[in-house]
Amino acid sequence: MVDKNVVLGFTLCKKQDLNCRFGDNSIQGEERMGDQYDEVKVAAEQLKREIFPYDPKIGFVLGSGLGGWADDLEGPIMVPYDSLPGMVAGLTKGHKSRFVAGKCAGLDVLAMQGRVHGYEGRSMEEIVMGVRTMVMAGCGVVVVTAAAGGSNCRMVPGQIYLVRDHYNSSGINPLVGDNDDRLGPRFPDMTDAYDPELRELAKQVAEGIKVDEDGDGQAVMLKLPVDEYWMNLGPTYETRAEVRVAANLGFGLMGMSMVPEVIAARHMNARVLGLSLCTNPGAGVDPGTPKLDHDEVKAAGGEAKGRFGALLTGFTQALGKQEGWIE
Repeated sequence: MVDKNVVLGFTLCKKQDLNCRFGDNSIQGEERMGDQYDEVKVAAEQLKREIFPYDPKIGFVLGSGLGGWADDLEGPIMVPYDSLPGMVAGLTKGHKSRFVAGKCAGLDVLAMQGRVHGYEGRSMEEIVMGVRTMVMAGCGVVVVTAAAGGSNCRMVPGQIYLVRDHYNSSGINPLVGDNDDRLGPRFPDMTDAYDPELRELAKQVAEGIKVDEDGDGQAVMLKLPVDEYWMNLGPTYETRAEVRVAANLGFGLMGMSMVPEVIAARHMNARVLGLSLCTNPGAGVDPGTPKLDHDEVKAAGGEAKGRFGALLTGFTQALGKQEGWIE
């Protein structure tokens, strides 16, 4: 017998269930959007108290395998996500699910070690609560990072890419539902979701970083090519057909995150820099590649820690000087 609560593969939540799944965003938008501003404000105020005396103006969302940079911040203060009202811990292995505040290049910064994903069955509010809290706490610039697969043979595993734009094929959007104008406009412009000036600054920083990419003892300038990000909901990796579609449309990077947080940050008028680490070829790109595995993704992040960390630290210092936050 067909379960009447299951329609087209989506489990529909009951109206009284305020933590309903992404399959019925209209309900969560109708019942929750009016409360979201207050929830974000309360969470941000508590976070600011817990990380005092830090007053960060730049925040980082650190994706799979990329959270190690936050471990090296000076004088770190850790705040678990689920200790703040309205926030939940992520369920993906390798994501520590905590804020880390500290000093980097003389500047106060705030990092999210790990994120909440849509494929975990979380509501849209829960997915973007972390980045909204960071922005409300004073982070007017947000660096959003993610691990990604490569859709074609020119994408190099281990290479860091600047994200110029994205395509949201996930079917979810954190702004669905009634809009609260205190958070941002009903119809935010996404023409330059990824700030061109921040992207240019990151390029300039990369030119000053020397790395031994080939392991031959020869240091060369850090390459930082530009590409675009295709978001799938997950948790399955992309099929060969999905990889071909992304490649044919010009999207070199494919992943299961980043986009909701970018939308939410831009909704609140924060400036966004997107960085993605290509961790592996997508299905069918390289016939000799073994089947995809999350441990491989985390390992690639670990291998890139040195150059990734140098880029984040260099960008923090350059932005701080440019904005007059540090001398």
